[in-house]
Amino acid sequence: MCQDTFRLLTNVWLREKSIHITRSDRETAVYVLSWIDIEKLILSVQQKLPDISISVLCSDKLERYFSDIEDFESYRNTQRSSIKELNIVAKNSSISDRISITFNEDKKHNIRFAIDTNEDIAINLNDYFTDFLDSIRPWFNWIALADWYLMAFIIAFFVHFGNFAIIMYQHPEIFIAWSNDDIPDGMLVTGTFSIGDGVNRNKRNEVIRTVIIAAFSISILSSFIVAWVQ
Repeated sequence: MCQDTFRLLTNVWLREKSIHITRSDRETAVYVLSWIDIEKLILSVQQKLPDISISVLCSDKLERYFSDIEDFESYRNTQRSSIKELNIVAKNSSISDRISITFNEDKKHNIRFAIDTNEDIAINLNDYFTDFLDSIRPWFNWIALADWYLMAFIIAFFVHFGNFAIIMYQHPEIFIAWSNDDIPDGMLVTGTFSIGDGVNRNKRNEVIRTVIIAAFSISILSSFIVAWVQ
């Protein structure tokens, strides 16, 4: 009892001596989360803040809570109850250090990161999470986030003194034909949970996504060539 009290007082004292840091923000990012990624994230957070809880909001409108990482790993993630949002909350039972990480499938602000802890833990986890986001970005990241109408305007602005200006004037459909709104839902989603049955769904979407983007690219290139020749 005395040892526990001493340890608690020591932790409180160390906390008071260190700088306390908070961060809470949302950002928009494209990601594909595999089970290996999720396990790596959870275990890394758990090393600093061992008391962890995991929950998901699913397409069947139900929110599911898991007692530990093994319990979460057994979730099938079927089409009917596919994961739409993942919440990871970790804290230290002896002091009020806390971190909260949320991934969802919203088109904007689909990642939330909040931390409230001492300087050493905060800097470590903040840097780790930044690197983690970089590691889960897929190859179509820039395409999913691109504003194609804005890109067309920029191209028009910089090349309006050249032959491309004539092409754009005569064939404006070339520059407005390709919008990510034209690509079917599921092909350029900002968030993908590639776990359980979601692995096969992601593989299927990956094939279709590649074919569609290749087809659009060839179509635009062909339009440029035809317009240039004419």
